[in-house]
Amino acid sequence: MAYRARFQANVVQSTYRNFVMQDVATPDPLNPKMVEDNMNMNSYVVLLSAGFEKRRGSNRLQGFYGAEAMFGFTGLKRNYTYGNNYSSATPTPTSTTDFNSGASSMVSSRITETSSGNSILGGVRGFGGVEYFFAPKISLGGEIGYTIGISTNGKGYTTRETLHTGTGSAVTVTADNYNNAGLRSMGISLDNVNAGINLHFYF
Repeated sequence: MAYRARFQANVVQSTYRNFVMQDVATPDPLNPKMVEDNMNMNSYVVLLSAGFEKRRGSNRLQGFYGAEAMFGFTGLKRNYTYGNNYSSATPTPTSTTDFNSGASSMVSSRITETSSGNSILGGVRGFGGVEYFFAPKISLGGEIGYTIGISTNGKGYTTRETLHTGTGSAVTVTADNYNNAGLRSMGISLDNVNAGINLHFYF
């Protein structure tokens, strides 16, 4: 029998850019000036697992099976920056309202940051597989697993900015977002359905 542990950390960062008309007092329709709006999206998944493994066979071809417990969390955050600023001269600056379609309009308030809140993950997984040792301490193999998992969502938040008429500059307000807060879900899933092959080195 052997003990086994896994650590997985996935981080994905994406940047969406959109060009909108620059807010000027006398725009030139024949030579419009543009500014850039950006949305930076960061998503992350962190997963820890620990369990045990047993093996059958002592030759080149070996089978194994076992179980493990898993714990992790995931989240998503978006940050927005805009080329046109709030001021007394531009109380409704032209801003991107949809980065997927590139739509824009003059807005009295706009989002600068959103967070979906962390989702806590937990579960147990049973697995089984085979390995073929084509050289000493080097093998090819694969495994499949069946996981029973649960998740709980936390609260998120949204930060918006607008013009403060007294100072003539932008102010921000942050509000909690309870859209998915407290949502609990449970699922059962089979992994490695695409028949992935592993290359193992033993030391």
